[in-house]
Amino acid sequence: MMTTVYVIFGDHSEKISEYLSDQFKIVGFSRTLEEASVAVEKIKEKPDVFLILGSAMVTGIVDGVVNYNAVLLEHLKKIRLSCPESSIKLIISEKASKSLIEGIVALGIYDIYKADKINVEDLPQIIMTKKTIANYSDDIQLRPKTMQEKSAKESIKVISQEEEERQTLVQWLKGINLFNNEDKNESDQPTIKPTRPRTGTPHVILAMGRDLNRSFQTMFSNLIEIVAEVSTPEEFKKAVTDYRPDIAVIMRTGPAGGVPEADALAEWAASHVPEILFIAGELDETGSSMVERVQNAGVSHILSCPPGGYISGEELVYLMQNIVRKLQEAEADIKENNTGNKVKARQNPVEGLQTLKINATKLGKILKPVSTPKNKPKKKIKPAKINMKEGLSPDEKPAEEQIKQNIVKTPTTIVPGGLFAVVTPWRPGLAGRIAAQAVKMFAERGEVAYIAATGQSTGAIWLDVPEEELIMSDWRVPGSQAPVKRDNISIYAVDPAKNLNNISNGDLWDLVKTVRKDVTYTVLDFGSDINAAQQAAFAGRSVVLVIIPGGDPVETRTSMLWLKTLQEGKQNIIPGIDLRGSPPAVPEGLEPKVIIRNNPADALSMALRNNEKDEFIWNR
Repeated sequence: MMTTVYVIFGDHSEKISEYLSDQFKIVGFSRTLEEASVAVEKIKEKPDVFLILGSAMVTGIVDGVVNYNAVLLEHLKKIRLSCPESSIKLIISEKASKSLIEGIVALGIYDIYKADKINVEDLPQIIMTKKTIANYSDDIQLRPKTMQEKSAKESIKVISQEEEERQTLVQWLKGINLFNNEDKNESDQPTIKPTRPRTGTPHVILAMGRDLNRSFQTMFSNLIEIVAEVSTPEEFKKAVTDYRPDIAVIMRTGPAGGVPEADALAEWAASHVPEILFIAGELDETGSSMVERVQNAGVSHILSCPPGGYISGEELVYLMQNIVRKLQEAEADIKENNTGNKVKARQNPVEGLQTLKINATKLGKILKPVSTPKNKPKKKIKPAKINMKEGLSPDEKPAEEQIKQNIVKTPTTIVPGGLFAVVTPWRPGLAGRIAAQAVKMFAERGEVAYIAATGQSTGAIWLDVPEEELIMSDWRVPGSQAPVKRDNISIYAVDPAKNLNNISNGDLWDLVKTVRKDVTYTVLDFGSDINAAQQAAFAGRSVVLVIIPGGDPVETRTSMLWLKTLQEGKQNIIPGIDLRGSPPAVPEGLEPKVIIRNNPADALSMALRNNEKDEFIWNR
């Protein structure tokens, strides 16, 4: 008969269960001791063995004081009392104190393993090996006094010592190497994140100020349960300790409300609450500093806006719904894995845990490699004379090196690694429509990034990003969910409804430099802002499409003058014209390569063709 095992190993629990399932019967797993101490009371089949990582805890607070060792002993005691016949295999840090070992042994737990790193191949042997109190008789002095019977002075000293030991445990967890990948950096390893302590409707603590707390409660009464409303840092920390919420909503102080030291509270709460929503408000100097601090602490749900902007109610509703959905999905996964169903077959034990997580995120996605020209020029080409007036490439490569690497037939050819910009004076939505079509065409040949370059850029809408997703995906706002991923397309969107024309030149080109390193093609949507599009003409391997409006003589004439100025000294500017609703005549002096008579997307498709080198060439 197979030995039955229950696994409690933090974020590694599921993968370890899969690995052990060939040799043992896995009757369940939990990510934390808090979760396990509740779950084991209800399971019918008590396991033969508990495999426990000692640092897999949500919080180290007991009686309002940080005392991780006391919390560990408390949960081990609950498990021992619920399953007195089960063997407990406990793995703790090498630097664990003697007092902690004594407390564990006093619970009748003798299978204690002190290790700073462990290979998954060692776990079956740990499960099958049996230790007794004789293993500790030489180096452990059993004392009649318990930790609770010590004097107040001694307790303070122990808490300070144990906090230091907890830091060691955390560092050990960061460095844990369960699948024997010695070349992995310790900083790349996963760390324990607080998990949801209950099932059902999420419990929420509000730290937004009294008036806003009440408004928030009214707005989300059918979605969440408010367990505490606080207005000071002291009230907040006490509420977290007392109620152990699933979500904490923390708002920076301002005219509308908030709590003092909001960023410090969010940083502290990151290790005590599963999900945090931090409302930063306007990103002035103080707001930007707060956002950076909470992001570094691991907080990912942040609501903010540029100076002079606002946070809409739709943004708040959308983000709260996402947080609740995330908790519900995690709860469903726990229920499914704790039903006693057979766990999936184990994966290759040599494969790193971090690699498995990365592969899981790619499941179902179609990944296309970055294409590069197949043929290199056979004869050495003398570098062209550099025109310093045309500025530097956002790739930040020396001009001579860039010329050697990117030989194209004409400056208007869109090449792999290149940039395609679209601007439509007087008609901003048209640029978005054409840019979106270009993205779809280029995506058939490689990875593509779409970047909304002005506050009026609409390409993301034409790429079918839903309104509720667009609200939270504005790349201008720190903490947003940018980019939006669509197979091999990355969408750096703006929300035109915000009506914020505040994209700085530096921010845009910093983004372009970063993004185009990892994609085959980059598409910029400049809307109707021809002045902003001028710099794109100076970028390396760039082509700029300018669509002149037809029909209105003033708009046509003015746009022709703008085009002439933009073309001066450059050969990478492509003209086009929009003749929808206009007489089918092209203005004198204009030789358009894109002529829009009906559908703009069809006009671009007819104007461009690609060759075997994944280059896009104009037909006219």
